[in-house]
Amino acid sequence: MRVRTTTSRSPRGCPAQSSPTRAVCCYPAEAGFIAALAELTRAGMAEARQRQPQGTPLVIFTAHGLPMKIAKSGDPYVERVDATCRALVTALGLEDGDWELGFQSRVGPLAWVGPSTDELIVAAAEAKRPILLVPVAFVSEHSETLVELDIEYRKLATENGAGIYLRVPVVGTHPAFIAGLARSVASARAGAGPFTAIGARCSPAASRCPLVLAANKGS
Repeated sequence: MRVRTTTSRSPRGCPAQSSPTRAVCCYPAEAGFIAALAELTRAGMAEARQRQPQGTPLVIFTAHGLPMKIAKSGDPYVERVDATCRALVTALGLEDGDWELGFQSRVGPLAWVGPSTDELIVAAAEAKRPILLVPVAFVSEHSETLVELDIEYRKLATENGAGIYLRVPVVGTHPAFIAGLARSVASARAGAGPFTAIGARCSPAASRCPLVLAANKGS
């Protein structure tokens, strides 16, 4: 997210008003965000185990993908999604082999970051594992969740032999998530500069992150 001094529109004949703007650069592992995701995911895991007690569900974290050339250009998105997943895995106590991160919504001929969520679903369905899909990069329900995940990917899972396919709701207005947003806003307001990162900052490889850009300009 870029932060800059904005110029507000004023009635004709009046001078434009400028005001400083502060923003939260990113919050991939913010405590409230992770707490909300963890609570929703635990409920999904419990339902999956209740419906198929003999199978360990595969938790597939899913995020909107993007072309590989953008990811390699210094965009911090994939790094931040991975940070969310790592924090969530720790909160849930998941073991290796019990979770995967996939990317969805690919369009066009370019190579995109992977693995793709649909490929992970097919592999889990063919292995007869219960599937629990967790959208980690969406905070509201929309076409990528209500259509792509709930309809298209469910059909894909069923056609490839899945007995259990569940999808965790997005954080939406979960109280822990909203409280985390409030803390983030308060932190940004109290900060001295225009950028505030909640938790660890992006690595130097994420050269397009506003904070990394600012640090590079200052060095």
